[in-house]
Amino acid sequence: IVNILSKESRNIRVSEFIKIQKRLKSQHKITRKSLLEKEQALRNIKFINRLDLLNLDLEIKKENYPKYKRQLYGTNIQIAELEDKVKNLKNQLKNQPNARIKEDLVKEKALLQSLMSRKGFIIKATKKLHDEIPDLQNQVQSLTLKEKQLDREVRYLRQTYENLSLGLEE
Repeated sequence: IVNILSKESRNIRVSEFIKIQKRLKSQHKITRKSLLEKEQALRNIKFINRLDLLNLDLEIKKENYPKYKRQLYGTNIQIAELEDKVKNLKNQLKNQPNARIKEDLVKEKALLQSLMSRKGFIIKATKKLHDEIPDLQNQVQSLTLKEKQLDREVRYLRQTYENLSLGLEE
């Protein structure tokens, strides 16, 4: 009876060991598949997002924004000076009509018109940057978080896969 019980006990342990081994192999296979899928997803997201280029674009826009603001300030000063000059030339032309003064007045008005156009362009560019920078910052932050989350998942799956591989070797 002891031999029979011992033999049955051994058979039960072998059977349990085989079941555990099958479960480990199944988990190993599933984890490997998940790991490969997540690694591929991470590579795809990094390729699609191009976070490095997005960050570079953001930095360029951040650098250009204050430059445009300074240009706008400088252009406003030039416009104010030219407006005074045009006003003075008009007064001189009223007091003493002269071809040279009239010619200078035409030149200064053209320059003033050019500066006004430039001011309009700078204002549009500055407003566009002002609107784009926060959106781009949010996009970079969101994509960075997504990449980090996927990276954590890949590391976890890799560790689980390695642990299961060690369990199968034993």
